[in-house]
Amino acid sequence: MNLSFKLTGDFVPVENGCKILSKRLGINFSESGTPLYVKNEGDSLVINTESDGYSITYSNLTEFFRGLGILCDGIRKDIDFGVTEKKRFETCGIMYDVSVGAVYKVETAKNLIEQMAIMGLNMMMLYSEDIYEMEKYPKFGYLRGAYTSDEIKEMDEYAKIFGIELCPCIETFGHLEAVLKWPEFSHMADNAAVLMAGEDSTYELIEEMIKVCAQNYTSRNLHIGFDETYGTGLGKYLLKNGYRPLADIFFEHLGKVCEIAKKYGFKPMMWNDMIFKLDGTQSFLIEDTEKLGVPESLYKRYPENINLVYYNYGGAYGLDNQKVTRALLEQTKKFDRPITFGGAIWTWGQLSAGLNKTYISTKVQLDLCEEFGVKRAFACVWDTLQHQTNLYTAIPGLQIWAELMYHKDADMDYIWDRFESCTGYNKDDWKLLYPDDFSDEDMKKYSNPDAYCINSSYQHLYNDILTGMLDKTLSGYDFKSRYKTFLDGIKKVSGGDMKPLFERYKALYELLYVKCDLGINLRKAYQDGDKKELKKLFTELKKLPTLYEKYHNSVENDWYELNKPFGYSGMDMLLGTIEARVKTAISVIGKYLDGTLDSIPELECEIDLWCQSDKPLTELGAPTGFMSTAILPGNF
Repeated sequence: MNLSFKLTGDFVPVENGCKILSKRLGINFSESGTPLYVKNEGDSLVINTESDGYSITYSNLTEFFRGLGILCDGIRKDIDFGVTEKKRFETCGIMYDVSVGAVYKVETAKNLIEQMAIMGLNMMMLYSEDIYEMEKYPKFGYLRGAYTSDEIKEMDEYAKIFGIELCPCIETFGHLEAVLKWPEFSHMADNAAVLMAGEDSTYELIEEMIKVCAQNYTSRNLHIGFDETYGTGLGKYLLKNGYRPLADIFFEHLGKVCEIAKKYGFKPMMWNDMIFKLDGTQSFLIEDTEKLGVPESLYKRYPENINLVYYNYGGAYGLDNQKVTRALLEQTKKFDRPITFGGAIWTWGQLSAGLNKTYISTKVQLDLCEEFGVKRAFACVWDTLQHQTNLYTAIPGLQIWAELMYHKDADMDYIWDRFESCTGYNKDDWKLLYPDDFSDEDMKKYSNPDAYCINSSYQHLYNDILTGMLDKTLSGYDFKSRYKTFLDGIKKVSGGDMKPLFERYKALYELLYVKCDLGINLRKAYQDGDKKELKKLFTELKKLPTLYEKYHNSVENDWYELNKPFGYSGMDMLLGTIEARVKTAISVIGKYLDGTLDSIPELECEIDLWCQSDKPLTELGAPTGFMSTAILPGNF
């Protein structure tokens, strides 16, 4: 049902955005259309039915575009309006990681901006360790797909159309491995990842970083990083200056960076994890929260112009992490500085976003943030290990954050309905993209309570056929039937403009359906001396190279559709490695079956439980709660 409106009232600020979103929302604007009265006033979003049309009252642009989406959906569903919504937080945004694996194309970023606008999210960060060009430092972002100044400005201008703040998010202390590996920067390195504090050349580099941000971005909020600066003062700094307390180095460097930010008109914010680690005994996330404490002598060492970003993604404390979140918010509030909260849409260490974890964690955390008076919050869409997750599987996660920003008690049924109306995509089709979102019943029976996030499909994809370190742990659940259900469902989905996305996951399910129990069954048949069964399984094994190649090709197509080519080499090598291991398994078992080999020592080994976990719904590294790459091909 196409809708036609005539914009009237205070419509000039929203006119361009309406034109851009018209196709996405199935609307047009003409003089003969139904009057849509636009009012910029008050502090809420209000949508009403008028005598001759409709009205949208908004306090900021993103509220209007959210309201436009709600209005179109309501008209199609024949709903009478008076709708009033008020954001729980001043800033509700999304941070996307473009530094660890993939760098989004500008058009991909624009697509995300449009999605965010209709949902009502008003801030966007692109986490950029070195993913922006600096003419003065040619090796900064070299061969990494760094954004040009023109590309950043284009994204910035596009976001402004919808009232979305594109906020620079960089690193000015740690997480600079990709830069410090080059000889040109070696004199600025304390260790492989952390800049050398106190060096003139370090502050020349940082000033250039911030100067370039000032030139490229309209926003004058600046995220300066400062997270996970492990080993500060213990590398080249120690050799040159002798030992100094970490707190002294940390706060001196922070003060200088904040002064540079102030010089260029920025209000800086920083990840606030290291304050909990400065004496070497405290931890950002510790189980005994009663012992959590930062000495009062450190409270006032923060520069006055800093905003503290307290981040917490759910952690390895079960999904209800209320105790930890509350304790750390209480501690952070004592610093007497503005607080921003950073949560998560769970995308890392997985093959698609984890929506169950995202919803349960976010619901708890945002409720507590509101209780503590936090005004700004954003979700991190992190990337790890070569961008394993298709970016668009996180879109329902955006919807989770958007709806919980406006409706404290929004449940997943409501959120999926809103996803369907905001995106135009079929919610039942999209639910087929999340094979690791298990039912509450399955989670209670089969999951490890301190697991970070379930990623069974990831484990099946990379578990080695011959060594099979995960076989015993994963044998306690009927994954084959589950993958069959997802495969049967996704075969019926055309995908529309998201066809590459659905083709990727169809190829994944075809592969996982064959592979998930193959290593287990091969080992059993071999140890039982059942060559007839082994030959039968060998036929199944020989299907895997074709299935892996199909999945590999779909990932490549997906990548080049959404991202710059830089970074794909890592994904290429990762999938290529497990494909090589499958071919080796075929060769070894084939030689055993034809008598060339007398035995297969790998299949004679008894497999232990992975990390002593007998719960099949776990994740790599459980029960320690940390992701591990130890079971990847070749155990590298």
